[in-house]
Amino acid sequence: MNHQNRKHYPIGQKPVHLTYRLYGSIPKSFDEHLKDKRDRAFAVARAKSLKYPSEIGGHFLAKSIFDINARYELALDSFLHENSNGPYHLSKSELAAEVLKSYQFLHDKGQLYVYAVCVMSNHVHAIVKAPEELEEVASGLIMSRHKSHTARKCNELLGLTGLPFWEDDYFDRTVRDGKFITVMWYVLNNPVNAGLVDNWREWPNCWINPDYELLFTR
Repeated sequence: MNHQNRKHYPIGQKPVHLTYRLYGSIPKSFDEHLKDKRDRAFAVARAKSLKYPSEIGGHFLAKSIFDINARYELALDSFLHENSNGPYHLSKSELAAEVLKSYQFLHDKGQLYVYAVCVMSNHVHAIVKAPEELEEVASGLIMSRHKSHTARKCNELLGLTGLPFWEDDYFDRTVRDGKFITVMWYVLNNPVNAGLVDNWREWPNCWINPDYELLFTR
């Protein structure tokens, strides 16, 4: 089955949940298995959408695609926590710091508004939006710059200059209305759900925008 290339939309004024992982952290065979399962679900959803009037069918298909992609991402996230055999480069504090510094630079320079970032040993979660003065920013350009910069810095620290560091793709999903708090807790509690700490504040590689810190103090 031919997998469709994932389409990335601009980052606008609604929060967007970004997820991406280290190169080689998920076996290609497992990823292909999940993609096949996802593509079959897409085909079923498209067939069902044709049974409705065009406008209703369009809404049904959009929601179905959103939910199917969410299940695919959650399956990958679960594998990264429970079954991955590495690499775990981001468990090194100096490498995780480079990822956090990159986001803080983007935020401070007004290129991106960052709500929160959680750097795990083999993947990263972030919640971002466009800065207030911009209607939108190109997610592909921002992610390309961020990943290129951090890959170069991290590979230099590892002595692996020139080797792949990140997987090429990334996931970006707009946070649905009313789900912001839930998604923020999901990102911040990644190390808690992985059984690494009891409270996200104990994890050294989480960062939250000070404007939102009081909402997530427990």
